Amino acid sequence: MENTSLTVTFASGEEEEVSFRDALIIEQEPWVNTQGQIKKSDFYKFSLGVMVGYVPQMNLDCGLDSDGKCVSTIYVYPKIHNLNFKLYASYGHLSTLKKASYTLEEVLTLDFNLEGSLKYTPDGRGGSVWIGAVYDKDFHILEGEDRPGISFEDDGTFTISKKVHGILKVSYTVERYTCTLTVQPRDSGSDLFGAVIYGIYENGISWLEISNPPNVDELSNGSFLCGGLKIDDDDDEEPDDDYEEPEVSLVKREIKYDYCSFEVKSDTITYL
Repeated sequence: MENTSLTVTFASGEEEEVSFRDALIIEQEPWVNTQGQIKKSDFYKFSLGVMVGYVPQMNLDCGLDSDGKCVSTIYVYPKIHNLNFKLYASYGHLSTLKKASYTLEEVLTLDFNLEGSLKYTPDGRGGSVWIGAVYDKDFHILEGEDRPGISFEDDGTFTISKKVHGILKVSYTVERYTCTLTVQPRDSGSDLFGAVIYGIYENGISWLEISNPPNVDELSNGSFLCGGLKIDDDDDEEPDDDYEEPEVSLVKREIKYDYCSFEVKSDTITYL
């Protein structure tokens, strides 16, 4: 997330410009890439059933529950130990946060740098292993004790004893909070399930715009299917000769929130 500025509204009503502090990482569990798509085998069954007067069940997974609500899994990783924060959704219902230790693996590409940092703040480490060859500045392959030592700090930063090029896989545990966001579709509009998750803490705020399941907005206007026919996963699409790169606009985002209650009052996006 890029550094930006935001307007903080204190309880007294006075506003003050503060520097953005990215003390939380908010992530959404990715949707399965086949959601919202009809499999070729199901389409054939459907077509044959229609010809004999029987319409089989398509069993199309649109990423919604039985009530037609969109349920997303949200992960929150504090970058500061014992951080006091509050999670807030612009639309929909957030379940209670559940805290647990989670072990993950991160692959680091070292390109003759002497320092770096892990993506998440470790709560503990399990170890590290080199993947493939490790090269020194003269591109000689280093083996065994000739490979550099790496020292990790509690905040996730690390230093390397000498410059090398190589790939290092690190396993470590992190403090992770998990919850679900349940969104009832809006009555109308082009974005039926759109929502933003805010993580609010002292002197800062992080946010994540929730992504919808693929093609789920086609459920509008009473349609009971989402997505379309996917004939072959291996088919390569022909490039579009008339395709033009979209214009990129500068964006300014201003979030106002109450410092005492940790509640978002407004979230305004301006395209410059």
